[in-house]
Amino acid sequence: MRLNDNTTFIGINPPYQLSVIHSSKLIYPREIYQRGVERKRVELIARDFNEYIVNEPKVSFRNGRYYVMDGQHTIEGCILLNGGEDRPILCKVYTGLTMEQEALLFAEQNGHAAPLSAGIRLRAKVVGGDAPSKAFVAATNRVGLSLNYDSMQLSDYRISCVGTALKLYDQLGEEIYCEALRHIVEAWEGRPDSLQQVGDLSVPECLTRWLRESVMNLSPDTYGRYAYDMGRVIIPYFERKRLSLKALTPRDLETFFRYERQQEEATVQQLLDWHRELTDALQYAVDSNWLKANPVKTVDPCLDNSPVLFNDFLMDWLKMMKSRVAITIYANYEIVITRRR
Repeated sequence: MRLNDNTTFIGINPPYQLSVIHSSKLIYPREIYQRGVERKRVELIARDFNEYIVNEPKVSFRNGRYYVMDGQHTIEGCILLNGGEDRPILCKVYTGLTMEQEALLFAEQNGHAAPLSAGIRLRAKVVGGDAPSKAFVAATNRVGLSLNYDSMQLSDYRISCVGTALKLYDQLGEEIYCEALRHIVEAWEGRPDSLQQVGDLSVPECLTRWLRESVMNLSPDTYGRYAYDMGRVIIPYFERKRLSLKALTPRDLETFFRYERQQEEATVQQLLDWHRELTDALQYAVDSNWLKANPVKTVDPCLDNSPVLFNDFLMDWLKMMKSRVAITIYANYEIVITRRR
């Protein structure tokens, strides 16, 4: 049976409109209330994708922009099926919502959505103005502790077991909860390296932490631009490379800029913007003692780096030839190549 084209039904007035929006226009407010994208979940959605049963992503149209409240994994699955290219997406678009209302709707999502962690749910409720959640956070802060909403923020005096802490707060009451935490602080001294290490920190994790820590220090427009560039260009690129932060070199960054120049046809202004953002992000890593030096400072994002890469090839070739030719011939090779550098 085919329904007629009427969109108005007796007694039914849906709070949204179905609209087709290009995925490049969709924003994931990850640093405010949304969570990060899980690559494995995206791949599963793409593998089992069926347009007849998939749920439309829920999007809030606010201040001229489209913010994804639910369905970011579905969006990324559609993009993956499209060869990694942005594409039109059928969405449920809500209007008139505040950021706080979006956050509360996100925190209360259910059905077949991926379950939220306790920290992500709490952060969304706090942003949405939920009074019990705000009271719990305030009580924790009063004893000198902060909460790791996504178990990734490493700094002094943070606790990661948000669900456990919230359960204790509810069971014990605020007074006993705070007294217990004060004893923990006195014994623990708040050092994150006593509980967790950053040796395996990836480049995307570092960039995400920097972005989160920057939200209070940047204007809304600047932060929005940084979040868009990181979420749509820089972080996805380094997620594909699977590089650890400690392994990141200037050559890796040169390769990134060359790829964006040659394959994605990035403009000079885009390259300069990304270079500035990476400089700030990696300086944050230096200041946090995760890196000894900022590797992007020596990189020119607009320069054709093929001579640099060719020199690297020559040096690798020189090492290989050391055991295969006479000493005098090798010495001549070495003089010519090192002078060229």
